Amino acid sequence: MVCHSCHNQNLLGAIFCLDCGTSLLPQDRKRDTTAMLGARPGARSSQASSSGISASVLRGERRLRATVINNGRHINVPLAVPVLIGRQDSARGFFPDLDLNNDGGYDSGVSRRHARISVNGEAAYIEDLESANGTFINDQRVPPRKLYHLKASDELRLGSLILRIEQI
Repeated sequence: MVCHSCHNQNLLGAIFCLDCGTSLLPQDRKRDTTAMLGARPGARSSQASSSGISASVLRGERRLRATVINNGRHINVPLAVPVLIGRQDSARGFFPDLDLNNDGGYDSGVSRRHARISVNGEAAYIEDLESANGTFINDQRVPPRKLYHLKASDELRLGSLILRIEQI
């Protein structure tokens, strides 16, 4: 698979170019970021729209609910698949599931691919993805590429941006 940006040869099925980091996904397969979720028409089912309850909650999906302490924004993210946290950079092909650009992510030192939250059974885990400014749970640094248990009431710091985990 050849990168359209730098022409580097990548393995078949690669999502990002190993040389320049450009997304190798077709334009129509790039995922929306959390900054765009409010703008998507039809994001709720008709039953959910009338009751004010999100469609995923009606289906019983596991979700992460958190507040960005720096600005008070509430985040509600489904955990059906691992959630990539970082900053969107369209020019370089970075499209995290939880985009912290609008929360001061750049100034707070959030990397484009900062951390990942995943669920295994009933437990949720955070993994630092070798970010430049680190990931911390309750002021304890999370070593890169190791899974650490995440629970409600934890304070998650990415660089200097703080998320208070309210529900998992």
